[in-house]
Amino acid sequence: MHSLSRPGPWRPSAFAMAIALAVMASVTIGLRPSPAAAAEAPPGAGTCAPTELRVASGCVSRAAARRHVEAIVRGEMGRQGLKAAILRIDTGTRPLLSRAFGQSMAGVPANTRMHFRIGSMAIPYLISVLLQLQDEGRLSLDDKLSEYRPQLPDANRITLRMLAENTSGYLDWIQGNEAFAEALFGNVFKQWSVQELLAIAFARGMGCAPGTCFNYAHTNYAVLAQVISVVTGHSVKSEIEERVLKPLGLRGISISRLPAMPGPVLHSYNSLRGNYEDSTFWSPSWTVGAGTVMSGTIADVARSARAIGTGALLSPAAGRERFAADPSGLTTRAPGIHFGLGILVGNGWRVQNPNLNGYTGIMAYLPSRQISVALVTTLLPRSGGSETAFSTELFNRLARYLTPGHPGLAVKARGSATASTSSGADGSFSGLVKIDAHRKLFLKCRGTGTPTVVLISGAHGAYDDWTHVVAGPDKAPRTSPRAVFPQIGRFAHVCAYDRPGTEGLDGVISPSTPVRQPTTAQDGVADLHALLGAANLQGPYILVAHSWGGMIGQLYARTYPQDVAGLVFLDPGSQYLKTTLKPAQWSRFVRGARKLGDPKTLEAAAYEPSIKAILAAPAVPRVPAVVLSSDHPFDFGAGGSGTWSAWLTAQDRLAAELGAEHVTATDSGHYIAGERPGLVVAAVRRVSQASRSPRATQRS
Repeated sequence: MHSLSRPGPWRPSAFAMAIALAVMASVTIGLRPSPAAAAEAPPGAGTCAPTELRVASGCVSRAAARRHVEAIVRGEMGRQGLKAAILRIDTGTRPLLSRAFGQSMAGVPANTRMHFRIGSMAIPYLISVLLQLQDEGRLSLDDKLSEYRPQLPDANRITLRMLAENTSGYLDWIQGNEAFAEALFGNVFKQWSVQELLAIAFARGMGCAPGTCFNYAHTNYAVLAQVISVVTGHSVKSEIEERVLKPLGLRGISISRLPAMPGPVLHSYNSLRGNYEDSTFWSPSWTVGAGTVMSGTIADVARSARAIGTGALLSPAAGRERFAADPSGLTTRAPGIHFGLGILVGNGWRVQNPNLNGYTGIMAYLPSRQISVALVTTLLPRSGGSETAFSTELFNRLARYLTPGHPGLAVKARGSATASTSSGADGSFSGLVKIDAHRKLFLKCRGTGTPTVVLISGAHGAYDDWTHVVAGPDKAPRTSPRAVFPQIGRFAHVCAYDRPGTEGLDGVISPSTPVRQPTTAQDGVADLHALLGAANLQGPYILVAHSWGGMIGQLYARTYPQDVAGLVFLDPGSQYLKTTLKPAQWSRFVRGARKLGDPKTLEAAAYEPSIKAILAAPAVPRVPAVVLSSDHPFDFGAGGSGTWSAWLTAQDRLAAELGAEHVTATDSGHYIAGERPGLVVAAVRRVSQASRSPRATQRS
């Protein structure tokens, strides 16, 4: 076996291969949204009878639409691995469907009276109070934060509008903060104070200068809650209750930072700590600021969706301001999808989609059809370790049927049939993207911010190389919020993909279209460039590449220098390995890398033609770069541990050519992304921040 593979104990099969492998929400997607409604009118579109609804198939009775929606929910629950789903859909003020599916606990069916955590659905209530105070002339969104909280970082440069739309530059206390995540999951019942959370966030510094980037952070809303208290002299809890909850008749909404909720309660579950467990009464105190930690029922969420979506309780001007895109374009996540003031606007819908403590939810309203959607889901063991926005995926499926031309937060990749995608507070995309007339590649994205981070796995490695962690060289990998992909997705837009012939950590071959093997770095560059273009993912990018992926990342930077803003290489292969190894050692390494697996379409790496292409290409652009090298010796397939020094010397030379920071004290084996995800995330953050400086934009 060629030893530069992912650690093997958990893999059902092992193959000779080349250098291989390699909570809580934010928002962006770089994929093209579907065309406007007028371009996607359903068969028989036009005016339906008063007793009918216009859906994807044309005009149908409300009963027929309801049956179809129920069938969609049942099918998606099985596909996604959902334990329960509670759904309410209203047309105007008239319910189309209010129903619970599945079980809250074993033997306890879910029902529509159950309470659950509403998470970020509470943020629009906070923004409603803020806009009411502006309507009353008591503040302006363009006021400087220093007028109310002068002691906070950069308060004289941050406006209330920046806080509301997440362009203040403040970092979150949890997103991208591995130490906080460890503390959170180490004691899930700890009661966090707002002061404690803000101190953690501010100690991390600024993500960018105020008004220069979009960075979704709970910090912004915790600070706005303090501003409201300063202006009114009352607690945010009392202001929300008097100004929003009572006028709207939201009797089921309860405000409390404590774990208890009014009954009956929909129980939630997850496996984020390794074992599938009931997470219903984990402390919610870490989630948002004072007065905004809430629970409610599905009827409350549906009524809120309609009220928020129609601008209730606000002046017409304030209602428009809530949903407007920032003129600078910072809050635009994709054509037709942007973040407003505490709410996502996409394909005509006005949406919040929380994901916390095992609950995922949707609060959505489509003004053009006066349709409200309220949804909450819980997880079965097979989905309990995932941070996927399951409610968003189900919402997208429902929207494609109920509101053709307005597919929720779903997007279409250019040149492909509709993919299974979603964009929202977690900015997720997951599906096959058609890159030419005959081939598709699997792509998975999430998160917010620019530049986009593209993860390139080692030989045989699929996207899940970046979603798992391992506790040691003999431990099986597991999904974790500490993994590279979810961590980067908390502060940047990040995408991972499957090259042809790659294999998931579960041994399942990627759905990406197979090709003839072995393949070259040139093939990898051509496919990656086609994928980024087909998915409408705009550059420049930060390329994060592991092992054989380093050859692809390096050649991509040489071929498309204008599209690369930074580089992070993890124990990379390079052209220098040919000269640091002895000829016999090099020959052995190359033969092992090219050796085909079973089936023959499994990825194998052709180093010789790839090195020739790299040497013939222009120089790597001078961009911020980091090289992380393993410091636990291993046999990488060239002839035993005696070749280890050649492996390190080759990386020294590559780092010198790149002008890169070279980190050699990693306390890791070859699988750095899985063993030391925090190191990788920190390197990406450094490169991302450096890429925004004026000097970093100069290219050779």
